[in-house]
Amino acid sequence: MLLSAHLDTVPLATKVLPVFEDGWILSDGKTALGAEDKAGLTILLEVADLLHPGDRRDPRPWRSC
Repeated sequence: MLLSAHLDTVPLATKVLPVFEDGWILSDGKTALGAEDKAGLTILLEVADLLHPGDRRDPRPWRSC
């Protein structure tokens, strides 16, 4: 099994101001929404947790960019 996702982001994906409209999460039009492949990476982390539920490490050393 191979699971893959990219971690790089575009410059417009910083200081994102999401807009919630009719059940959708949209960009304010001045930036990229910022999800890029962050959603894909989140899915991969969830799959890893499902496959190895007892191997969870303390996430505190990590910081969001």
